[in-house]
Amino acid sequence: MLNYLNVFFLFFLVLLCGCGTFKTTSRTALTDDFYTIKNKKRNERVYVKKDEEVIMIFPTKPNENKKADTSNLVGVYKEISLRGHKDIVLLRRNSFDIDFLTIPLKFRPMTSGVPAQLNTEINASAYFGLRTDRFTIEYEQNPSGIQERVVKHFGFSFGGLTGIGSTLVSPTTTNDQTEQEYDGIVWTKGVAGIFALNSVTIGISLGFDNLLDQNRSIWIYESKPWIGFTLGLNLN
Repeated sequence: MLNYLNVFFLFFLVLLCGCGTFKTTSRTALTDDFYTIKNKKRNERVYVKKDEEVIMIFPTKPNENKKADTSNLVGVYKEISLRGHKDIVLLRRNSFDIDFLTIPLKFRPMTSGVPAQLNTEINASAYFGLRTDRFTIEYEQNPSGIQERVVKHFGFSFGGLTGIGSTLVSPTTTNDQTEQEYDGIVWTKGVAGIFALNSVTIGISLGFDNLLDQNRSIWIYESKPWIGFTLGLNLN
């Protein structure tokens, strides 16, 4: 079920997503924004302001609308220099996530006597979910023995996806109820969990496909679940 068009499309999508995932974005970088910090077993809302030399962390207090903003910063909670001590600071940021996803590999279980399949198919989906990004600020010793500041990132998002793709329709995938063999168009729906470690974004998805032509009633994979490997490109 693999043709040259699918191979080319897969290569193009991997290249596209690679360009998006290997560059630093506002999602994976520690930027000037509001975060949650754990202080004495309590979660506190703080504002982070960062430059090349110092990361400033400000406590916040809510305004009349019970929302924190930069006009309500209270003193300085912590200053983290480029080089210095061994403090470890953990920050968390929650947000709504909109991504472009492709699923280059789909595992389809054994169906109607057809063995389990690992398919490479053309597809593209929009993804919407809730995301949590965690940043660890710590110091690591460089080869000169100096403790330097390092910011590490881990993100996780869970949500739903929908999109379109192609699939091979043939006598094998229709229990010999058609003699035609062609690439049909499918509507893809499902859920996905996306993991981001620093600048690399990958995920796992669970979904099902609906064939969008007159052979949907005889296609053996109609509305049958599959498990997929996903690559993501963040859009917001």
